[in-house]
Amino acid sequence: MDKAFDIDTIARLALGHHWNDATPAQRREYANLFGGMILESTILRLETVRERIAVHYGSSTDTIFDTLKVRITGFQQMDDRDSLVVTEIQILDLPPHQISYRVRTRSVDVKIVNVIDAGMNMVVTRRSEFAAYVRQHGLEGLLARMRGTYREPEQAQDRCRDQASGNKGCNPLSIARSAAAVGRPTPEADSR
Repeated sequence: MDKAFDIDTIARLALGHHWNDATPAQRREYANLFGGMILESTILRLETVRERIAVHYGSSTDTIFDTLKVRITGFQQMDDRDSLVVTEIQILDLPPHQISYRVRTRSVDVKIVNVIDAGMNMVVTRRSEFAAYVRQHGLEGLLARMRGTYREPEQAQDRCRDQASGNKGCNPLSIARSAAAVGRPTPEADSR
């Protein structure tokens, strides 16, 4: 995920002006926890899609990948470093799904700095959520909440590898349950 996403930039944008108030140690911890949050949210979303497809079409990944079509349907230069790439994903006979990516170019490196999925802007949504939480509980309160809900990216990647190897103890749906248990909206609830 680090190869495609600029997690540090997304984390900074999502925290908004509170980034400037954070100490260097708070920034590092927040960015690490934010990376875990994004990875776990992605795992949960992919697992949800996989389960929906399996219910209707069976669990054969060959069928799914044989019919998977991803195409770029639009491109817009936003400024001298950012562009918006609009994609359409088609799986089986399901309706096409549009996802837009804001990508940032730095020398030879191009990374995603925002995702707009089903009209929901990831950075704007997180910034609004985090700002409201920080207003009520302070930055340390936000960090404590994130510590209780999300794992650092390395731990989330271990869960993903365990999932692929069939370890049922890392079912991404348990992420939603643990998030709900500490009062954190699940990624599905965030996308409404």
